[in-house]
Amino acid sequence: MSATTTLSSILYAQRRLANEIELFGSLPRTQQPLTPEQKRRRDDAWQRRMARELAGEDPINELAA
Repeated sequence: MSATTTLSSILYAQRRLANEIELFGSLPRTQQPLTPEQKRRRDDAWQRRMARELAGEDPINELAA
């Protein structure tokens, strides 16, 4: 990768960030911590997804194929 490519990549990323800030206002630096209910829902969804994969069912990817 040449120095020009790297510089153009950096400038492109800076332009995108500036555009996002302009569109959405200041971007939050960190995410808000999850509530216990949100953590429970995330974990339950993950467990259901793992059970479906182990059973050989994958409806999301089957529809896309």
